Amino acid sequence: MHIHAYKRTEATPIELFGLTIFFTPNARGDVVAEVAHEPAVQRLLSIPEAYREYMAASEAVASPAPVAPALAPSPAAATVTPASETVVLQEVAKGHSSASFPAQFEIAEGKSVTIDEVIASAQARAKLDTEEWNLNDEEDRDSLIELEVRHLIEAEQTAAAAPGEGGEEPPVAISLVLTADDGTTIDLGAMTATQVREFASKNGVILPGGNSTKVADLRAMVAQALTKA
Repeated sequence: MHIHAYKRTEATPIELFGLTIFFTPNARGDVVAEVAHEPAVQRLLSIPEAYREYMAASEAVASPAPVAPALAPSPAAATVTPASETVVLQEVAKGHSSASFPAQFEIAEGKSVTIDEVIASAQARAKLDTEEWNLNDEEDRDSLIELEVRHLIEAEQTAAAAPGEGGEEPPVAISLVLTADDGTTIDLGAMTATQVREFASKNGVILPGGNSTKVADLRAMVAQALTKA
């Protein structure tokens, strides 16, 4: 089948299913390629914003496949983007394959990103332009969107936990071995809950009553209080 890249005006190679399909201008100036691979035909025709069946294929005279130097854009083409191609890129960039995605994702408390921002970030991470993104399977695009949301959430969590950047400083380890005035050492870590409470009472440290506080927390409270003192 002949496929017409009707938004294009110059020779363009397309990588699809491991094949390189050359779209080249014919005698009429239409950019056309003959595609025999059925999955490639279906994939291209699924993008009506850029491709369609070429009905005048029998009357067209296709030019030979271009060599590498012929693909280099002219100075004018390098600086001017046709308005029609710009519209196509904008439409593809805003699209995604599933209506199940919300318009916004909350990636941190009080911070959200839109679906368009997620798609743009996913395209950049995967190093795909908008046309290559649109040529992916719907399931692949959904997977990339979901993966990008997780990346953004993890990045926010990492930034929040980093010391010196607005996050909390990591807790400082408290030694449970205390040194008395006479040079002897007392190991709170070897004491039972009852022994810790007796020691705290003798040294003027007030601990919470009842049995709900873990012995490890009681030891840490006593060590912290006496160390500060």
